[in-house]
Amino acid sequence: NPTAQFGNLDPSYCANEPTIAITNGSPSTGGTYAGSGISGTTFSPNTAGIGTHTLTYSVVDGNNCSDVDTVSVQVLGAPAIPVVTQNVLNLCTTPIAGLTYQWFENGTLIAGATSNCYTASSNGNYTVVATNGDGCSEISSIYILDDLSINETEFDKGIRIYPNPTNDKLNITSSMEIYPLLIEMSEQA
Repeated sequence: NPTAQFGNLDPSYCANEPTIAITNGSPSTGGTYAGSGISGTTFSPNTAGIGTHTLTYSVVDGNNCSDVDTVSVQVLGAPAIPVVTQNVLNLCTTPIAGLTYQWFENGTLIAGATSNCYTASSNGNYTVVATNGDGCSEISSIYILDDLSINETEFDKGIRIYPNPTNDKLNITSSMEIYPLLIEMSEQA
């Protein structure tokens, strides 16, 4: 009798993972894969659906002798795709119990930005990754933040205010003396 060996598949996948090629099935010819999510020599967690699935590799040799190898694969649920909204400087996604969050700016991880909300300090392309307790993640669409500040401005009296935006010092310079000068500033919340 031939000896069937299913090949390489991990024991668990997230439902949102891409299709996986099954490799190293033995013998490499004359075998057939079957089961939920199987198409030819690939496994689609999304097609299989959430749950535990028994997959098979059946082999029939030239003498009509056969063997079957089985594996169990668990497909885990993924969180919903987070949606980013803006409220002044705060970028937020709906908080969901059991999820953790990580924010990114221009594709770079923002250290410590692990809440469902992030207070942005600069314009950029923001995303948030939501991860559930099974380790399955979803990433939001890119949120383009481009309205945090105005450009450095030269006023008609030679007044220059910079940097803008700032969380620290604000410089105000003038090319000439201007009296009286009243400056009112307020903090955006």
